[in-house]
Amino acid sequence: MKRAWRRGAALLLLTAAASTARAHHSLTYYDRSKEITVTGAVVEFQFIQPHPFLLVEVQTAAGGKQVWRVEMDDLDELRDARVSKDTFKRGDRVTVVGAPNRNGTPAMYLERVDRPADRFRLEQVGSSPVAGIRPKT
Repeated sequence: MKRAWRRGAALLLLTAAASTARAHHSLTYYDRSKEITVTGAVVEFQFIQPHPFLLVEVQTAAGGKQVWRVEMDDLDELRDARVSKDTFKRGDRVTVVGAPNRNGTPAMYLERVDRPADRFRLEQVGSSPVAGIRPKT
């Protein structure tokens, strides 16, 4: 009886952990069937767990300003791609392409960010980010 109870408890814990991990890494907040592009200036780069994000201030069609929250890939994968807390600085001009938030708020999941000043590009390729300098065209 004790052995069956332990197995049942272990199975329950594993199921709960798997569900939590799947929910955490879910991108259902974003409409991956759509792609949007915004250009603006970095307000802040938060290089944090579990997902870093950029805050980018853009000019609206009405002439106002709007801050977009750009969620990025897993912190450890970004480190593997040689992205650091110093990669983006306040005032950097960037163009960001991503999947928009389904609820209409100014947020997206990053597909690509370009910084024209030095031709830097961070791009989501498959399930991993790739960073580097684009060749001159």
